[in-house]
Amino acid sequence: EINELHGLHRGTVSVATIESVSRGLMPEALEAFWNSHPGITVDIRVLSSQQVANAVAEGECDLGLVFDVRIPRTVRRIGMVALPLGVVTKAGSHFSGRSDLRISDLAGERVILSDASLTLGAWVEDALGRTFVELNQRARTNSIGLMTDLAKRNLGVVLQTRVGIEQDISEGTLDFVPLRDPKLQLRKLMLLSRAEKEMSHAASALGRLLGSLLDRLREAS
Repeated sequence: EINELHGLHRGTVSVATIESVSRGLMPEALEAFWNSHPGITVDIRVLSSQQVANAVAEGECDLGLVFDVRIPRTVRRIGMVALPLGVVTKAGSHFSGRSDLRISDLAGERVILSDASLTLGAWVEDALGRTFVELNQRARTNSIGLMTDLAKRNLGVVLQTRVGIEQDISEGTLDFVPLRDPKLQLRKLMLLSRAEKEMSHAASALGRLLGSLLDRLREAS
């Protein structure tokens, strides 16, 4: 019992995550976690989705947050939320106020896409290939942060989920309009962890907190 108590007052938890999660959900999770467990050190690595899954599988990280990857057999999926792809645009643009959009609505728009190094890029390419809609591609990048900043300057619209732009939406600088199209599948944001017997009490506590945030994200979506 004494060791268990110490496990929530000191120690280190390692988390691997993708960039979009590191910009919104993760800071919120850490604020809540440190309010309860201020003595726990959390090491955070920002990687691609496949690298995140591999880091958890190889024991380099306790927890991982990824989009749409094949989960290694040695890894547990302890949480998941399905999210729609959408259009991220500057607040007040001609898309603002719409309840949803179709891919065909983007014809002629200047679109900023993620490149194939991100699962988002490969996912969007596959989705667009099934819609037969040609987009005016203004830029490609592997940086979610750059895509967001370009959208804020009204230099184009971005295709992604709402993960990573939550604060921008609440502050009124960006709008997110979901895409509704039968050929577009939902993206799966998954919370991964090492085997239960390999998890410290602190790592398990952070995992439960992250899982509750995914549940809340599901309700909001």
